[in-house]
Amino acid sequence: FLTVAYHCLAPYKVGRCRGSFHRWYYNPELEKCQEFIFGGCNPNKNNYVRKEECDLACKNVQAKTSDSQCEASSANLALERANNIPCSFLVGYCVDMPDTGPCEESIPRWYYNPLTEKCGRFTYGGCEGNKNNFEQEETCMKSCRGITSKKKILKEGFLSLRIIKAEYKY
Repeated sequence: FLTVAYHCLAPYKVGRCRGSFHRWYYNPELEKCQEFIFGGCNPNKNNYVRKEECDLACKNVQAKTSDSQCEASSANLALERANNIPCSFLVGYCVDMPDTGPCEESIPRWYYNPLTEKCGRFTYGGCEGNKNNFEQEETCMKSCRGITSKKKILKEGFLSLRIIKAEYKY
């Protein structure tokens, strides 16, 4: 099993403000915390003042599922091709918090909530944001169903989810 703190999979977010603050984010591809320049507003949860905070919050988090998970079934490969999203990255897309982005349009969208294992509605601003953003509930569920198990673990004050073998049902 791969245990992840879901916020550690979020990409770093500079934000739309023009400040220049040294911050740390966890890079799951490299499995380490890296420095970036934060603009000063609208941070996501992968944003730490000190490297030590980042290290503690995201220790041992990995971005990719194992190859056996991605190759587990032909349904996984079909899903990967249909959505043009590599199987190894589906977990990250499906656990990002919904992000409206900096623009001010009001577009109804769907996001996958790994806590409820269902898709919920949110309002998208029309630009930026993240990839946990679907035009239809059905597409959201097909893309993310089966990514997280029902067993949730609260560890060291950070929410972790146990990622299980991804089995997609149509």
